[in-house]
Amino acid sequence: MRIKNTKIIIKLVIAIIFSLLLIDTSWAGIIPTTERNEIIPASNSKEWKSPSEMAGGPQVKVERPSAANGWRETIKEFDANGNLTKQTIRHYYAGGERINSEIIEEYNVYGGVIARRVKCYEYHTNGLVRETFKEYALFKKTGYLILTKEGSKEYANGKLRKEHFKEYGTKGIRTDIVIRDVTREYNDNEKLIMEYRKEKYGWTKITNEYYDDGETLKKTTKEGSYRGHYGQTITEYYRSGIVKSGSWRGDNPNNFSRKEYYEDGTPKMEIVRKRIRHGWSEIKKEFYPNGNLQKKTVKTFRRNRKYKTDMGVTEYYESGAIKSHATGKLRNGKFAAANIEEYYESGQLKRQICNDYNSSGLRESKVWEYRKDGSLKKKKKTNYAAWSGVVSKWKEEFYESGNLKRKVKSRSDKYIKIWEYYDNYSFGLANLPNPYLYGVGTLKREEKIYLGDNGFIRQRRIKEYFENGNLKKIIREYYSEAGILKYQQIIHYDRYGSQISQQIIHYDRYGNRIS
Repeated sequence: MRIKNTKIIIKLVIAIIFSLLLIDTSWAGIIPTTERNEIIPASNSKEWKSPSEMAGGPQVKVERPSAANGWRETIKEFDANGNLTKQTIRHYYAGGERINSEIIEEYNVYGGVIARRVKCYEYHTNGLVRETFKEYALFKKTGYLILTKEGSKEYANGKLRKEHFKEYGTKGIRTDIVIRDVTREYNDNEKLIMEYRKEKYGWTKITNEYYDDGETLKKTTKEGSYRGHYGQTITEYYRSGIVKSGSWRGDNPNNFSRKEYYEDGTPKMEIVRKRIRHGWSEIKKEFYPNGNLQKKTVKTFRRNRKYKTDMGVTEYYESGAIKSHATGKLRNGKFAAANIEEYYESGQLKRQICNDYNSSGLRESKVWEYRKDGSLKKKKKTNYAAWSGVVSKWKEEFYESGNLKRKVKSRSDKYIKIWEYYDNYSFGLANLPNPYLYGVGTLKREEKIYLGDNGFIRQRRIKEYFENGNLKKIIREYYSEAGILKYQQIIHYDRYGSQISQQIIHYDRYGNRIS
């Protein structure tokens, strides 16, 4: 029983001491705090009654007793029932032009203090240089006021340049838990240029950049960490204030997004990359100034696939119609396969390309080209031999009727062969939808070029035919190892196949005709 009484007495003593410390506010006059814009003149009046008080409404009473070293102003606010709700006490230096300290208290209906704010100010010859403040609130668990916020502000030439404050929280009966620590810096125009905020589970930093006028925001960078996860946001602005671009990234490089805008606010570009199972995906969109989609690129990467990366690109006309669509597969950063389709603005297929790749690069390429009416215009096929560097090509061109017009076969180390045809095939195969079926008219021209080991031309043979199929002309040419023409034979025929002339021309070692 005796021990229990001792504990009660100790608790009462601690409570009394704590309450006396809170009630005593004499220290406020020596703690530095913000400059008042209002200048209170010296006065000996002790009390002032507001018109609302006379009418029986909320009351405001002001006391301004003079003192040897300055002035004190007390403002009391009452509710309609006459209960004190708020009290402000200000101390002024001699002359009454500069405030020294300020104490603001708020009360409940029972007259108990529920909040207190204390400010103190420091001055220099150029004016206010520093302001400090403390804020208190009622802690219901103990019934006493506890410190909730404290900090300071620094000034230069009357303008705010730096600010720092801490906010406190509670945990159980502990009241000194710092939940937020904030530092801010300002430019000459009192615009925020930096803010660093440290909180319980992380931190945040904001950096602002301005145009030359120091007023118009140019760029904002916000970065921070929450429970070990990092993130960054960057926003850029035009002078008009419209957002120019915005980007975000996380601690993983595959968490990223960015948006760009035209000066009127219309979207210009958008890119989003995010993690997926066993990899990442990326979508990029580009827009015309009218807001219509111009290009869309989709990439998907997976670590556990043979073709690790899939890519698709779609382009659009300004009207919104599809212009081209391409898909590809990448292996170890190199193409493994690619398909491309191009369209006219009407939606009709214009060109189709199929590329196949091996570890050394492009292995085979196939191309189909179409006219606006949908008829086949050209077919090409190219094979690449990486080990030897030999390139083989095959190409076919067609008339609007669908009949074969020209065919080319070549091999980079041996020959080039060209066949041209008349458009006189009329059996209807050209009208079939299968691109591998087409009509072949009468041979019009045939050309064969043979190459030497050094890649220079050695022989050239040309045959031309009449539309009835009879031979029209033969040209034979022979070249030196350096690729210079040294002998030429030209034979002409009539429409019935009879030879009508022959010409043989010789050239010197420099390619000049000598006979």
